[in-house]
Amino acid sequence: MTYRSRAQRDSKAGDYVYTSGHAGYRGPDGEELEGIQTQTRQCFKALEEALKAFDAGFKDVVKVNVYLARAEDFRGMNEDAVPPG
Repeated sequence: MTYRSRAQRDSKAGDYVYTSGHAGYRGPDGEELEGIQTQTRQCFKALEEALKAFDAGFKDVVKVNVYLARAEDFRGMNEDAVPPG
């Protein structure tokens, strides 16, 4: 059986949660966020909310794919890429 959260990009199939499309360029109120570190933090906040919807957390994450528009942002993204906990 597959369950979907309010955001159709997140779903659960059996014991597995699939989530995608958590970009960090916009804040919770739709404002544009500046800087890769701010955007990375926002992305992980959105991902954390998606995981919580399925009673999961970062401890349950097996794999993360990151796509950057600019390769030179890698270092800044990587500094904030490890979520708390």
